[in-house]
Amino acid sequence: MNLKNTLKRSQSYFRQEHSANAIASKLLRFTCLTVAGVTIEWQTAQAFTFLSFDGVSSSEGVNTYTYSVTLQTGESLNTGDPLVFQNLSGVTGGSASNPYSLVDSDPSSANFVVSTNQSGSQTFPGVISINSTASTGTVNYSGGFSGGAFSGTIDGPVVAPVPFEFSPSLGLAIVAGIFGLNYLRNQFRSRASVKKG
Repeated sequence: MNLKNTLKRSQSYFRQEHSANAIASKLLRFTCLTVAGVTIEWQTAQAFTFLSFDGVSSSEGVNTYTYSVTLQTGESLNTGDPLVFQNLSGVTGGSASNPYSLVDSDPSSANFVVSTNQSGSQTFPGVISINSTASTGTVNYSGGFSGGAFSGTIDGPVVAPVPFEFSPSLGLAIVAGIFGLNYLRNQFRSRASVKKG
């Protein structure tokens, strides 16, 4: 009789072990896919170099960020074409030279517009300037010209980054880890009770 009970217990233990491994495997796959899906970033590639960062100069606590615009053969700037900088910090003003003019600016954006038609392969060095009290980081820009609408990121004035940023993918990984550890703890408890019983 004792051998029969031992055999039943080992079969029960094997079923629980197999079931626990299958659940743990599914949980691990789900966690990996979730983390991978959250961390993938989609970015559009720009086939041209329209806007370039020339550099930053400082004077009396104000940083001046300077940009150049380059047109390729067959491209043109038409009166009214916009160039908008967003997600800026501490903007105190800006300026532009031909073919652009400054429309307006506030502490977090600067808006420029083409005031003189231009076409052909040429570069306009230092055509855009933005004044700010913030340090250099990554900002967004968007606009339009004969080549169509465009957008991207470039160096510009931003608030200094926080030393530690809590990302959504890190949060999901922590939550999945807590559930996984709780699951494993419960499995070890149930195994211990099967061995005792």
